[in-house]
Amino acid sequence: MLAAWEDLNQDGTYAKAVRGLRPGSHIADVGSRHGLSAIFFADHLPDARILAFEPVPPAFECLRENLVRYVPNGQPFHCALGEEPGSRELTYSVAEAPGTHKGGNVRQAHELRRREAVERTCSVRVTTLTRVAERQQVESIDLLRISTRHAGPEVLRGIGDDLWTRIRRIVVELHDEDGLSELEGLLRARQYEVMVPQGTKGRMLLAMRG
Repeated sequence: MLAAWEDLNQDGTYAKAVRGLRPGSHIADVGSRHGLSAIFFADHLPDARILAFEPVPPAFECLRENLVRYVPNGQPFHCALGEEPGSRELTYSVAEAPGTHKGGNVRQAHELRRREAVERTCSVRVTTLTRVAERQQVESIDLLRISTRHAGPEVLRGIGDDLWTRIRRIVVELHDEDGLSELEGLLRARQYEVMVPQGTKGRMLLAMRG
């Protein structure tokens, strides 16, 4: 997790995304994992209301605990976001035991743990961002962050026309570059200025409007 925290602070894309947002902003963090991104946003915008979504059971438990400790205005949601409500089978990796690591750096230790992980499958609830916004009485979303493997377009397609007009900024963390052109097309069609910041190796997409 330390490597991920370094990425958040050194990349600069997230800092640019929150720059200038007003106190009391609403942030939707989709694929929040253990909550490092939510903690980052709370550090920069202490008054922001952060809705954090994570479907993987072990990650969600960690997310919930981190929000209680470090994100007083955070609200965890144990579900995935998609194009329409329902359920789906989700396969995820989990490390059965801490890996032994002598020497090297944090990224090498993280890679060791990744190799030791095993796959598990579970059924997860899926809803849409529009439905959550309606139920939580969220009138506008100042920043939408998406970090889901291959599901970024699905999350965007689950946003209704009315809510689209009330989303100011979007950051998508890409796990590969295959979906980049589709995401760019979806966002430009909604009148966003889309940027792929230099130095991110095509891993980040930032869309801004207004």
